[in-house]
Amino acid sequence: QKDFPYESFEVHLHNFHGPVEEREVMDVPSLAAFAWVVVRHPKTGRFLISNEPAAISGGIPGYWLPAGRVDHGETFVQAGIRETLEEAGVSVRITGVIKFMLEERVVPRIILMGEPIDENNCVPKSIVDYESCGSFWITVDDVKSLHPRSDFRGSDPLRLFPAIHSGTMDVYDIDNEAFQGLERMVSALTTQRKDERAFIPTIAKVWKDLERQYPAEAFKY
Repeated sequence: QKDFPYESFEVHLHNFHGPVEEREVMDVPSLAAFAWVVVRHPKTGRFLISNEPAAISGGIPGYWLPAGRVDHGETFVQAGIRETLEEAGVSVRITGVIKFMLEERVVPRIILMGEPIDENNCVPKSIVDYESCGSFWITVDDVKSLHPRSDFRGSDPLRLFPAIHSGTMDVYDIDNEAFQGLERMVSALTTQRKDERAFIPTIAKVWKDLERQYPAEAFKY
């Protein structure tokens, strides 16, 4: 237990006693950076939601977004695409960014916007595995009908899906130097072995570039 960062016995079994090829990489980057993805089907307007396993969802399965930690050398966009495929079984393209979050000056979390690469062939996975208990396309009305505490791992689908659907929350362009600077930064820092506090000056500089590029609302969540 002392060698593994999670308390869940199920996670311990998977990573120390499960099939070797399916175990999580234990050598996580020093920089903790996270990509979340809101995926909307362009034809139906439905959103992609995953059912997170009990082991990482407070003891019972809970609905949430495809999301996860950025691996060594990845960008936020690459991590978002990978996590969506792993957790939901759908190949996506990233079309924009919704929110930028920075915790304690050193933990960046980015909410990305995406859509299926093949809108006619994007059936989510339905077989339970370590990554999720399955995924499906959901309407905004169906999201609102779920219980905000007992049905979700976190309330983010309730906050994000209706706002994106109604147009009250903006999606911003990622084809600019500030966002590409963020991508270069996270790709570089996730390969470095340092105390995470050493990353603060680099992150602060890139964050200022983002704040010059994007409106203040992009940093409020």
